[in-house]
Amino acid sequence: GQSLLLTDLMVGITRMREYKLIHREKFHSLLVTLLTFIKNVSMEINTSSLFAQSDVFPTLIPILRRKQEAYDKDIESQIIQCMYYLCRLSRKRQEKAAKAGLVPYLQRCVSEGALVQQFALGILCDLAHTSTKVREILWGNQCFDFYLSIIDPTNEKHHWRVTALKSISAWFSADCDRIQRSLVTPQALNKIVALFSDAQKAEFEIVVGELLVMMHKSSVFIK
Repeated sequence: GQSLLLTDLMVGITRMREYKLIHREKFHSLLVTLLTFIKNVSMEINTSSLFAQSDVFPTLIPILRRKQEAYDKDIESQIIQCMYYLCRLSRKRQEKAAKAGLVPYLQRCVSEGALVQQFALGILCDLAHTSTKVREILWGNQCFDFYLSIIDPTNEKHHWRVTALKSISAWFSADCDRIQRSLVTPQALNKIVALFSDAQKAEFEIVVGELLVMMHKSSVFIK
């Protein structure tokens, strides 16, 4: 049924990639249509689990590799949204996506201010809560510094600051020794103090709660 259809779609897209058809003009609309269909299916909670039987992550993520002038933002938009809907409720799928190489493409979306950067930020912040393996991938892609950059008071993405702090706190709890060394630098502490000072009432309790968790975990952080 639907699972077999998704598997067939993944096979078809893989063939398009292998034969270098993806960025040819006459195949462009076909690929965007296929990706839009896959995205729409992934949005439904009852059907997103069907992707577990397909190779959606190793099939779609390599398409995000930049192809110079032929690189297409429509394709990026559909794939990033698809990744968001597949990853939002499943730690297992989050780990599969990270292992398939999604993290640097999410970072690229954010750094370039892509239209889908909100979806990319949502995934990136969730990944810190996923697993040890995923956090190793995040570390290898300098994502701790990325979270700190979101917390920075000069960053325009103000409404993501508390979410980024929660990601840091989760990572701190899971890997205290490594994270505390990076967190107690003057630059990092200044950003956290600024967040604490600027937090509005609705956010203040969350910020205090996350800071208390980290203080309880590490005496170094308290000092």
